[in-house]
Amino acid sequence: MSAPDAAVAQYYDQTLRHYRFLWDMDRSQALHYGFWSPGVRNLPEALREENRWLADRLDLGSDSVVLDAGCGVGGSSLYLARRFGCRVVGITLSPQQLHLCRENARAAALQDRVSFELMDFQNTHFRADSFDAAWFVESFCHSPDKAALLREMHRVLRPGGQLIVADYFRREPAQPGDDALLHEWLSGWQVHGIESAPWMNAAMDAAGFTGAAQQDVTELVMPSSRRLYRASFPARAILALRRLWGVRKAVSDGNVRAARCQYRVFKEGRARYAVFGARKPV
Repeated sequence: MSAPDAAVAQYYDQTLRHYRFLWDMDRSQALHYGFWSPGVRNLPEALREENRWLADRLDLGSDSVVLDAGCGVGGSSLYLARRFGCRVVGITLSPQQLHLCRENARAAALQDRVSFELMDFQNTHFRADSFDAAWFVESFCHSPDKAALLREMHRVLRPGGQLIVADYFRREPAQPGDDALLHEWLSGWQVHGIESAPWMNAAMDAAGFTGAAQQDVTELVMPSSRRLYRASFPARAILALRRLWGVRKAVSDGNVRAARCQYRVFKEGRARYAVFGARKPV
């Protein structure tokens, strides 16, 4: 792995215990924000709702093959396989995530439809025209070259294949203070940077995708954003005590800092949470 890739893998390997505690990861099998649609009452429901909401935008059947690019611990991959009966290939940079993905697939008895690999989605080993859909849920942001990533997804998708990206996008035009606050947030989550919605539309067009559509769903993630913000305060106190004892972990400090900053970023409109969809032409 390259140095940036290794930093992303280290972040997820070292913060799994945080997600286990705060995000009920072992049961939810999710690391994303979740969508608080009308009727959603709690975080587990919100996490499932985001999978459902995004999957509703896909045109899949039992003969479809999906790439879950940046698959976390495999929850979305398993959801897609259950719902559509399709085959799913999940890829991650994190060895610990890979282990959990495979454990979760075995527990769900879905090994025949879901497989997982340690791979950089920027440079995959898949043949051209391999997938009917490429799915990114809060993973696209980790790409150091997002234009190149879109070209790679265009290559591996079959004609008519769908791309769906749910992630963070900065406002445009940028305002004073945006860069500093975004860096404070994103660096804590080992995110290389985020682009604007207009940039994303233009980049998808340049990569060869058609029918690009976007939807701002920031309000659907705000309850989870507040949850992270509130959790950052007791976490900061715990980390301060650890520093007094001579124990300091930069990844943990950054994760807590990011949890605090992300709410302010969304609240002040410096970035939005949006869903993009497009197709590779037939």
